[in-house]
Amino acid sequence: MIEAASERLLEAESKPLDDHVIDFLIAHDKEEPYLDFKETISIAKDHPFSELAKDFLAFLNYGGGWVLIGFRDKSKSTLDEDKKSNRQYIPVGLPDDFHIDQADLQTKYDAYLIHPVSIEYAEFRRDLGNGERRFAVIFFPPSTELIKAAKGGAYTDAQRRNHTPFLAGWILFRRGTQSMRASDAEIDFVQQRVLDTQFELSVLSGRPDRIKETIFSNMFEVSIADNAVFTGVHRQGLFGPGSSDRLPDGYVTKRWESEEATFEDLSDIRNPLWNRMTTDSIRKHEVGSWLADEDKSKILIELLNKELRFLARRLGLMKMEGTDRYYFPCDGEFLKVSWRPRFRESSDLTVARKAYLPVLSKTVFIHYAVNAGFDHFENRVYLGLSPTLILTDDGKTPSAGEKEGAVLTSLLNKRYNQTFLNEVLFWAQQFSEGKEKLGLAHGRVLISSQPVSSTLGVGVLADRPVSEGIPEFSHQGAGT
Repeated sequence: MIEAASERLLEAESKPLDDHVIDFLIAHDKEEPYLDFKETISIAKDHPFSELAKDFLAFLNYGGGWVLIGFRDKSKSTLDEDKKSNRQYIPVGLPDDFHIDQADLQTKYDAYLIHPVSIEYAEFRRDLGNGERRFAVIFFPPSTELIKAAKGGAYTDAQRRNHTPFLAGWILFRRGTQSMRASDAEIDFVQQRVLDTQFELSVLSGRPDRIKETIFSNMFEVSIADNAVFTGVHRQGLFGPGSSDRLPDGYVTKRWESEEATFEDLSDIRNPLWNRMTTDSIRKHEVGSWLADEDKSKILIELLNKELRFLARRLGLMKMEGTDRYYFPCDGEFLKVSWRPRFRESSDLTVARKAYLPVLSKTVFIHYAVNAGFDHFENRVYLGLSPTLILTDDGKTPSAGEKEGAVLTSLLNKRYNQTFLNEVLFWAQQFSEGKEKLGLAHGRVLISSQPVSSTLGVGVLADRPVSEGIPEFSHQGAGT
């Protein structure tokens, strides 16, 4: 499996050496292509720095990575107390005399590169069950070019034995947990990954090219028939407080003071709600006037969200309690849903699957999900769709907690630009059932299945189509 480190952590609001990122890596307690544990390192002249440089060059090509320092490998320890530890990498901390200057470390690494790459180094303290101790971490960013060793790494050890970890010109790569000379397939991967990294950086830096670019949002414009919302008072005894009488299936209202608000046309005697209201209480209101009123606008948005909940229920989606998050329940090992992406006639998308996650020490279901809800701006109403993920224990019941949160942080990734757009369009198709418009309130509320967009005079450097696949389901063992 080839999986870049940038695909393991949520890019929004996260920096490589943030506390929650470091805590996630420590809790992982397992070496990965993007993660190494070391008990100590040295940049002194009498130590073979080229062994560290080998990992450095491999991390850059692979897509970035971290080295956590101050952790002893239990499998290599001869101490009885270490063998009893429930961790693979025991947090022993740094020696009291350990000190590394970041500038010196940077200079050491730069000697092996034609074009220097900035690393990040930090020391931190943690109490991991054996008292507070000092640790260190190095972050190596993904390179923006194919990295070749600028010089060889030959050295002679204390026993006068010669070692050659790599030669000048070698392209190194992380193969599993080892830093190795890259194969042709791995070089192809690096070249593609470099393009991805250049694209991500162009988005962050805003470096434009000179082509027109259509920018899509995750907002879908709403139109309401007659620009109207209706209110009425229930006939006493028919549908009053405490009545067991229920609304006809598919008809939605929202309590507003002593009345009920709805998008259904209460003035139409053919509407099943008409004979439930006292005739003289039925009123037609302009949507714009309700949006301009703070309290009424909340009722209007709540009514729209209620309509969406009824639609989602009819479509077989489940809603996470206390949120506006919808997802597909899963009864088997996995669930696939057919849809029509932008660049193909049809595609089967895996929207839920069962997976064993070592971080949680249990098998859970990973579900493709969406935060869906309405809002209004400048007297216009929009449906917002924000793709996300949830975990469930049984394919239906959400699983939550600190560890689950860390897993979701590690899974959520690359949710921007065209990949994000593909996922937004997928959910728009699910709610609209493949039609041009998503209909609520028996067609009185219509929502475009195409997001709001804008065309700019410039584009983004290296912009290009990407796969419609969902990153979390593109790699076996994601999140482990």
